[in-house]
Amino acid sequence: MIIVDPTSTIAIEPDGHGELQSNGDLLLTLSEHLHQAFAARTRADPVVLEKSYNLLIFFD
Repeated sequence: MIIVDPTSTIAIEPDGHGELQSNGDLLLTLSEHLHQAFAARTRADPVVLEKSYNLLIFFD
């Protein structure tokens, strides 16, 4: 599902769920399968973190 707003566009995965709250917030929920797949892709790589840190220090 794709939700288009004047200021943003939100894509909800097929197994995901979106619910509009009474205060206007959009609550997005991932299925367990999507949650595990997303979590696996967001693990920090220590080498990449060190390189990024060194670049930031160099330009600071």
